[in-house]
Amino acid sequence: MTPLRLGTHQLPPAEAGLIRALVRLIASGGNSDFHWVYSNTPPYDAYVADSKGPPPECIDPQQSTKPVLYLMPVGSHTDTADTLARPVRADRLESWLLQTQHRIDKAASHPRQHQEVDSNYRYKLRRWPPNQLLHQNPFRIRMATFLSRCPMMVEELAKATNLPTGECQTFVTLLRQMDLVEITQRQDAVTAAPVAPTASTESPTPAIKENTPPPAKRTSLSLVRSIRQRLGL
Repeated sequence: MTPLRLGTHQLPPAEAGLIRALVRLIASGGNSDFHWVYSNTPPYDAYVADSKGPPPECIDPQQSTKPVLYLMPVGSHTDTADTLARPVRADRLESWLLQTQHRIDKAASHPRQHQEVDSNYRYKLRRWPPNQLLHQNPFRIRMATFLSRCPMMVEELAKATNLPTGECQTFVTLLRQMDLVEITQRQDAVTAAPVAPTASTESPTPAIKENTPPPAKRTSLSLVRSIRQRLGL
């Protein structure tokens, strides 16, 4: 099996050196199922990153789908997946790497159909994402907060959060895969088509004949005629 490459993302040099040393120590322990090597340069198959720092996909969007192990502060309760409390222990790092290796092997043997994020649609959260997806990451929490308020396109989410579009697209894709978002089609502005003139529904004003006297004059003539008839004229 081709060795899998583990990298670090914005960790202090001493801590990155510790991760490198632990991976070498685990690899030399004789476990034939362990297929990881530490790498100083991408591409990586997985990352180790600080939980309080920007996610790796903010730096390299092409690596956005890779597993990330987030290191938590000393004494943190790490009940969620893909988290590890400091100080890093070899046995816990080995356990995570073996589990991640199994996930990568499974994904490679059973590729899942990729769900494209269409820019013609807006997305809104159905319910708050689980901790396993958020990883207590402030950037993902920020995106989830905006998506919980109103439907947004990926471009709108990127502008509102000031995050790379690739990171927002990756997050929305994960939400779709977990059926956590409602999808609505974007309402584009439609240019109003010219409306053809239609016949007026009002009754046309009847034409007045030239020899027909106006109503007031006709009334006066009737009154005069009535008086003449009474007088016998």
